[in-house]
This record gives sequence, C-alpha cells and structure tokens, in this order.
Amino acid sequence: MIGSFFFLYDNLVTDGTWLFIAGSAQLLTKPIIKLASLIHVNRTRKKWLNCK
Repeated sequence: MIGSFFFLYDNLVTDGTWLFIAGSAQLLTKPIIKLASLIHVNRTRKKWLNCK
C-alpha cells in the first residue's frame, strides 16, 4: 500500500516500483514453499511405497 502512495509523487516513483517488486516477491514465497513441500512429500511417499 505504501508503494501506491509513492506513485503520487514524481521523486518517489522509483522507490514505489521497488516496493511493488519486493511485495510481489513476498507473495510468491508461500506458493513456492507449498510446491516444494508437495514435491518432497510425493517423493517420500513413492520411496516409502517402493520399500514395502
């Protein structure tokens, strides 16, 4: 939200852009962690089923 206010002032547009990039990176963090977890669980489950 702060990035939105930064776009109101010409001298803060660059900082606002960086804040949007940082916020977008933070929004991607949770799905990436979830995907890594699902891949790990799937691989572990396959190894466990092959051992039986």
